[in-house]
Amino acid sequence: VGKVLVSRNPCVHNGDIRVLNAVDRAQLKEYTNVIVFPAKGKRPEHDKMASGDLDGDIYWINWNENFVNNFQEQPPNEKCDAPIAPASIPVVK
Repeated sequence: VGKVLVSRNPCVHNGDIRVLNAVDRAQLKEYTNVIVFPAKGKRPEHDKMASGDLDGDIYWINWNENFVNNFQEQPPNEKCDAPIAPASIPVVK
């Protein structure tokens, strides 16, 4: 419980490492090996990390006080709104 560093893998921008507050909530005790992001705010935290979209993304979490207390958070990269071209996948009938 307290401040932690969180980043999405791969980390492609200095601002992809976010300083977040880890909490202990009774209603989340049944979940293990997961990260639950807040749903409030203009831009979700997961999106600030290389535009993570929670479709199986892998996250790195560090709670070591030596790292957390000495880390200087950078502003997140601007969201990339460019459309992603669909992959060309042959259809087999």
